[in-house]
Amino acid sequence: MTIGEALLLGLVQGATEFLPVSSSGHLVITEALLGISEGGLLVEISLHAGTLLAVLLFFRSRIIWIVSEGLRRREDGPRARAWMKWLIVATIPAACVGFLFRDFIERVFESPVVALVGLMLTGVILISTRWSKQWDRKPAGPAGLWMGFAQALAILPGISRSGATIAMGMWSGVDRSEAAEFSFLLSVLAIGGASLLQAVEIMGGTIEPVPGMWSGLLAGFVMAFLSGYAAIALLLGILKKRGLTPFAWYCWAVGIIGLVLLSM
Repeated sequence: MTIGEALLLGLVQGATEFLPVSSSGHLVITEALLGISEGGLLVEISLHAGTLLAVLLFFRSRIIWIVSEGLRRREDGPRARAWMKWLIVATIPAACVGFLFRDFIERVFESPVVALVGLMLTGVILISTRWSKQWDRKPAGPAGLWMGFAQALAILPGISRSGATIAMGMWSGVDRSEAAEFSFLLSVLAIGGASLLQAVEIMGGTIEPVPGMWSGLLAGFVMAFLSGYAAIALLLGILKKRGLTPFAWYCWAVGIIGLVLLSM
């Protein structure tokens, strides 16, 4: 993998990890259309590490509050511990699905058509939020668990993790901005857990260095971080003004165009 390919994959991963347009779907489509190979688990880990760093830095104040207040017996302690508890609980469904259906998931990831169809389904999920109502519920509660089930569905290629979880939060009566924040914090556990499992898989093996490998990994990491940080800020801005609807049209357009190109 060249540095140019690493930068492209890092851009796609970072931008689409947090925008509700499915990072997995875009990576599958990018590789299929351009003939780019991700280059194995090391590349996946470097890209995930970049997006993980982006969300950690962007929401550092909230993360510090959850950890510091959650471990102390102070006025904000119960609220912080509720966030901590429900973030952990909401991670369980995706962890179970990923563990039980790993072989099936790996097979469907090989199909660009599945990713494109999933992307179009994401558009349906996003457009549905036009009819959701906000009931001032908090994501640190049963609504958070429903967002966890949505994250489990998003393991399939083409289904946006951020889109599905934010949409479920909105349908559960959570304010769209709070739903987005919970979704992004939920991604810390999801991305971190996936990266840890990938790291464990390669620990027992021997890494054969190839020319440009480490520079490519670094380039992908930096680009994933920069584009991921920018994507979070962009989504929060659009979410406040227009909701998720604009991204639905994008998902449908990419899905249709992708299917046409693959059939040629």
